[in-house]
Amino acid sequence: MPKNCEPSLSLPVLDRNDTQTADDATVSVVIVNWNGGELIDGCLRSLQAQDYPGPIETIVVDNASTDGSPARILEAFPGIRMIRNHRNRGFAAAQNQGLRIATGRYCLPLNFDIVLTPSFLSEMVAAIGEDPAIGIVSGKLLRLDSRTASERIIDSTGIVMPFHFPVARGQEEADRGQYDTPCEVFGACGAAPLYRREMLTDIAIRGEFFDETFVTYVEDVDLSWRAQLRGWRCRYTPRAVAFHLRGATRRENPREQEVYYRIGYRNRYLMLVKNLLPGTIREHWRLILWREFAFIDLCLRRHPPYLIFQAILGALLRLPIALWKRRLIMRRVTVERERIERFFFEVGDPFGGG
Repeated sequence: MPKNCEPSLSLPVLDRNDTQTADDATVSVVIVNWNGGELIDGCLRSLQAQDYPGPIETIVVDNASTDGSPARILEAFPGIRMIRNHRNRGFAAAQNQGLRIATGRYCLPLNFDIVLTPSFLSEMVAAIGEDPAIGIVSGKLLRLDSRTASERIIDSTGIVMPFHFPVARGQEEADRGQYDTPCEVFGACGAAPLYRREMLTDIAIRGEFFDETFVTYVEDVDLSWRAQLRGWRCRYTPRAVAFHLRGATRRENPREQEVYYRIGYRNRYLMLVKNLLPGTIREHWRLILWREFAFIDLCLRRHPPYLIFQAILGALLRLPIALWKRRLIMRRVTVERERIERFFFEVGDPFGGG
């Protein structure tokens, strides 16, 4: 096992406000906090207001916040379990910490900038219970800043993957009911997906559910891809509605926006290295290369060249770890190539072509 993949020996502090015993109906909610301020308060209040009849276990993993939010959360929301990290470990590693101690049959990673409608959990659990092959459920995420507007804006109705480019389905469209039909999608946005515990255990790589090499961004798509390769399905249910702030500080801070694109592009290449099936590469290599060159050309027109260079260099530096993980993933593939390729080649062009 590469040294870079070894778990940190720096132990976090675990605060337990209560003791919970899970049963088959328990949903474990894991929230990663880093200076969440008032946003995480709103998220937790919406969680308290759920009409879900089963037990809800709430775990907050704090990534060394400096705004006093950990103490305030423990005081204001009794019953929460909290892991306090001594440093910011990134989103993927912190989520994994919470998921490892979660006791529920279902797990809901939740961004702290999410506000749930009261029936969200009930609808998500109902959808995942429709078929034991469903390992992931996506709800309908709307923009938080359009919550009180006359026209609500879609944030995500699941992840689709045209030509291996992750796209939040419906993003930026006005919600006029065009996505009100339940359907199968490639994956779920990591802001509020519901995962079956059995699925997470099945696809974990040496104890990692989310790939900690990614640190943040695209880790949710990578997890969905690994689940698809193992035969798990992702279901979209429009009845589960939540509101997501998504990247509010990023839009105001050019430097954060640059980091977002650089890490996102890097992680997408790592995801391709890990998960592309050999048969797909042999059959479609010309098309894949053509679309990648088109993607790089588009990136160079939108971003400074150094950003693209840094993304590619970052992926190359992590290539040995990605190849090691690829070997583990490919040994356990259970689906036919055609089943997963329908998500890539039977959908629209992400660049607006034919």
